[in-house]
Amino acid sequence: DLIEIHHAYPYGMWALLHSGFKGPVIVHYHFDISRFGSLQRYVYPVLRDTLARADRIFVNSRSYAETSSVLSDFLDKCVYIPAGVAPARFDLPPHLAERVATLRSDGRFRALFVGRLSHYKGLENLVAAMQHVEGELNIVGRGKLSLTLEQLAAMFDISDRVHLLGRIPEEELLVQYHAADVV
Repeated sequence: DLIEIHHAYPYGMWALLHSGFKGPVIVHYHFDISRFGSLQRYVYPVLRDTLARADRIFVNSRSYAETSSVLSDFLDKCVYIPAGVAPARFDLPPHLAERVATLRSDGRFRALFVGRLSHYKGLENLVAAMQHVEGELNIVGRGKLSLTLEQLAAMFDISDRVHLLGRIPEEELLVQYHAADVV
């Protein structure tokens, strides 16, 4: 038997540490945590003990592990598994090419963000930066920051260039990727 934990899941890590389980443990380490606020002082020791207990720690890249203040003591346990996608997933079907051409026809710079709208991804900074960019920003995804991002765009008077698209169909996502100058 083997236990596999995706960090950050402090309850699961605590349960593992108190379970008496003697078999191998793998931790998928996705990011350094910052969202636990005042609970951080309780979560951090559980995390460190779990990483010490782990036989292997899966991380997206060596450079991330080497710059993480948490992982630096556990580099000998890290295995690097890059995040990946099948490139064919992003091939543009011919029937969508005209839509991409239409979006690009105005010649404006187009930035695209795709993901969960969370505080640690720096979306507030991205929206603020758009004040100084001649172009538009399309934000695909949902999350707690939606209203905040809309308010920021309004405050900076760039609502006409910052578009929160929410969750969109797969074909429209392909169009957005191909129409963007930067993702």
